Amino acid sequence: MPNAQASMDLECPNLDGKKSVEENLGLISDFLFQLMEHQRYLFNNLDTRNFNPTGLANWENEITEPIYGRIADVEGNVSSVVQKVNSITLSVANKETSSVIALKAGNTTISSQKIEMSGLVTFKALSQKGATTINGSNITTGTLSAESIKLRGKFAVYSGNAIGGYLGYMEGSTGDGVTKGIGICNIASDCYVIATDAGVAIQCGPNRFYMTKSTSAIMRCSLVINGELSIGGVVRAKDFIKQ
Repeated sequence: MPNAQASMDLECPNLDGKKSVEENLGLISDFLFQLMEHQRYLFNNLDTRNFNPTGLANWENEITEPIYGRIADVEGNVSSVVQKVNSITLSVANKETSSVIALKAGNTTISSQKIEMSGLVTFKALSQKGATTINGSNITTGTLSAESIKLRGKFAVYSGNAIGGYLGYMEGSTGDGVTKGIGICNIASDCYVIATDAGVAIQCGPNRFYMTKSTSAIMRCSLVINGELSIGGVVRAKDFIKQ
């Protein structure tokens, strides 16, 4: 291992003039070689143990001081960059609004009055499997949980790649008019159930049954009963068809 700095000072060659030029050059050459090896070892093993407490504290204060950059114009618009050892903050502000992006180890904050993202955006959680991908108006995810969801139109319901039908805002015929509300229907939209503020309508092809708040239930189809029929109340028939 190279000598300590104090030993290097003692080994400095003494050029007292009693030696020849060749001898002095040899001493100087040997000393420069030892000095080079000493410096190489010193810089390869330089760490916090080589500093005294005061010098180390001053050095840490120097490198941890934030670096500021600020650009402003005459209209009051300001751009600034603040860099620290563990964070970078970029901000842009005018007299009314501001936008800030703050990057820290393990934490990123984006704050703005309006945020726009262009392209394919994927959100992943480190605590559980799965991801949510947003691509334009398409959202692909696993379980969706929300306190309130507003739906417009009707939505297709799938099992794998097979569509089973539709769910959402629909309209259907009662024979005398059109009813609108929330419903479910098959792929062909000729079998459906719709519930509205006025009543409920059920249709399957030409057969219809509907019931409203203001009128009795009306059935526009044949009724086939296999089993007992129990009726409580009055039964009125408007027309009899003799066979």
